[in-house]
Amino acid sequence: MTQDEMISIARLAKKVDDMANEMVTKDLLRAEISRIDTAIESHIKYTRDAAAAETARINEILKTNADALKQSNTEASESKASAARQTEDVAKTLREVVESTRSANAKAQAELINPIIARLDEIQQRQYENKGIDSVKDPMMIKLVERMEIVATAMAESKGKGAGATAMWGYIIGAVGLISAILAIASRYVK
Repeated sequence: MTQDEMISIARLAKKVDDMANEMVTKDLLRAEISRIDTAIESHIKYTRDAAAAETARINEILKTNADALKQSNTEASESKASAARQTEDVAKTLREVVESTRSANAKAQAELINPIIARLDEIQQRQYENKGIDSVKDPMMIKLVERMEIVATAMAESKGKGAGATAMWGYIIGAVGLISAILAIASRYVK
């Protein structure tokens, strides 16, 4: 073999080596690109799944909030209606209590005042019937006073005659005083 042939073979071998290296590099590149593509696809799938899960979670929260708001509005409406019913019931009860109290008070006043009015009418009637009595002295009172004077004189004359008689005269004078007081009180109502 000639030197040119050897150089040519060496060049050819180098070229084959370069081609082999190039093929290995291309295979490596393909393998790396495939690995990167797989990783990207895996990441994209993970991101899509995570986004879908987050969307579902947020939608569930929104649905729960919407349901809670709806429930709260329903309860508020029911509470408002219940409060209105309770207010009307209380007002009705108060009206009934006021009316029953008014009627009971009217009845009690009638029971208290009617006898007083009847008594005042009776007193007024007596005043009308006894209109002239004040100007005329009662004959019984005149006799009573005369007899009291006689009794007082007799007591003065018999001062030392006995303790029993003195006590009896004390009772008589007390009775006369009591009768006079009763007549004085009665005369106030008769006028």
